[in-house]
Amino acid sequence: MMDKYLENLNSNIQELINLASTQSAYVSKPLLRHVLQWVELDRNAKKAEVAVLKSALIEGLDVDFTGTQYEVEWHEKGKVCNCSACYVARKCIADIDQILNLHKSDK
Repeated sequence: MMDKYLENLNSNIQELINLASTQSAYVSKPLLRHVLQWVELDRNAKKAEVAVLKSALIEGLDVDFTGTQYEVEWHEKGKVCNCSACYVARKCIADIDQILNLHKSDK
């Protein structure tokens, strides 16, 4: 089961990288650097680093649109960004939560 979630996570991380490389959506430079480093890790290192990856994904979510043309819409949506990058990041976080929950139950 863990392999399934790790595979989903890899796929979603690659989608995030693709969004950034095609400039289809904004992915912060710190987050992009982090995910690019994470994809280079071996399987065991990836599993060991998922909590750190989750923190980086959360940090990169829902940019502050105060003072921009998007501020009103952003407030209307509860300060939640619905761009494709944030959507994919949320899918990654859900995969990580599944991995962490499985890891807890194995102990």
